[in-house]
Amino acid sequence: MIAELDSQPTPEQIDAVLEYLPIFQREDFLPVVANAWSPDGPVFFGFEYWARELSEFQMALYDNGFITSFNWPDWQEEARRLYEHPELLKSIDLETIRQLFIVHVRKERFCEGHFSSVVESGHVLLLLERLKELRDPGAVEKDRYKAVPTDEPSR
Repeated sequence: MIAELDSQPTPEQIDAVLEYLPIFQREDFLPVVANAWSPDGPVFFGFEYWARELSEFQMALYDNGFITSFNWPDWQEEARRLYEHPELLKSIDLETIRQLFIVHVRKERFCEGHFSSVVESGHVLLLLERLKELRDPGAVEKDRYKAVPTDEPSR
């Protein structure tokens, strides 16, 4: 069952998604292994073959409460704005990160290659880096951002 957007992922769920950050930081990471092959090399016409890590990452988003019930089609223009202006990602909150992941994962169902293209562009890396910033309790100003849950007791 897919969670609702208003339910927050636990610290453990956030950490499970952040385990993929080093993969997306690698300069040699290729999200698509090949589309299809002929004797002359790759043939690019649909049916992408994702790298194992990309498939596992998408499953981790589902398994850890990042992909939720959300009216993503109505939010696509905001997602496009944030994609086109990556400097804005420096101040987004956990809910916005989740909404962006939802748009990108769901859009893949209707536009093959969308998810791998946002990975190749560096957008997913920026989202994971922002998530890591929010996960660090010292980096979050609780009155400015929706705080990411921490394991630390409140003071």
